[in-house]
Amino acid sequence: MELNTEYNFGEEASFANNTFVLAPGVFMSYFPRDKTTVLGFV
Repeated sequence: MELNTEYNFGEEASFANNTFVLAPGVFMSYFPRDKTTVLGFV
């Protein structure tokens, strides 16, 4: 599991002025064979 944080500070007229974002994510991995890995991110 992963938690990304992002803080944007832009121009006063910008929509990204003082924006704080928390974006959780989950990595999934599957090993169908010894030399093969399938990764997914949600």
